[in-house]
Amino acid sequence: MKKILAFFRWLLLILFVGVGLTLLTTGGASLISLNEKGNEAFARGAYDEALAAYRAVMEKNPNLPQPYFNAAGVFYRRGDLAAAQDYLQKALALSADPELTQHIFYNLGNVYFQSLQFDAAVQAYIQALLLDPGDVDARHNLELTLSLMQQAPPQERPQQTPPDDPAPQEKPPEQPQDMELNQSFDEQQVFSEAGQQLTEMQARELLRRLEGAGETLQDHIGTFRAGGDNRAEQDW
Repeated sequence: MKKILAFFRWLLLILFVGVGLTLLTTGGASLISLNEKGNEAFARGAYDEALAAYRAVMEKNPNLPQPYFNAAGVFYRRGDLAAAQDYLQKALALSADPELTQHIFYNLGNVYFQSLQFDAAVQAYIQALLLDPGDVDARHNLELTLSLMQQAPPQERPQQTPPDDPAPQEKPPEQPQDMELNQSFDEQQVFSEAGQQLTEMQARELLRRLEGAGETLQDHIGTFRAGGDNRAEQDW
């Protein structure tokens, strides 16, 4: 397994073209030109220029998620993870496109990972995989995150001096070992539209099942959104 985090993604915003007459009647051509200017600047490493172009798109149409998504890439390149996270969350709130949403969750996972928020990263990668079970980068990053969580030393706890004559404690009744596993894959408990989070154990089991012959996440989770057909460029 690779030992590094798979690349972030950014978007050329070709999706603007597919929005149709609504954008064309509200300055769509200008928005496309501004976004292309931002992308060209981003590719040259001129991040101030790129950010200015993306913000100009936001000012002309604040309801488009893509310029927020792209601006997050600028902040990530600058090392400003908090701003990158903020802009990705803004893009997520505006996105109605499953494919774009999938990329947002993937990038959020990477921001959380870099910020050492491993629990949040796991949840974001799972969301990305729910939308695109074939996303090998999201699966790899999830595996890497879970591996690091497993290797992390447990938190130190203050030692307490035991009493001289400790009172006898009743042994709790033993639970069947597979009880939690069986419970964890009740379709409503694993993940619902309400946004329940997966535990680390559930995430590992999903990965194990996903790697089975011919199986995908859809086989085990009742409600999810379908992913898009196209993949954004992996450049950040």
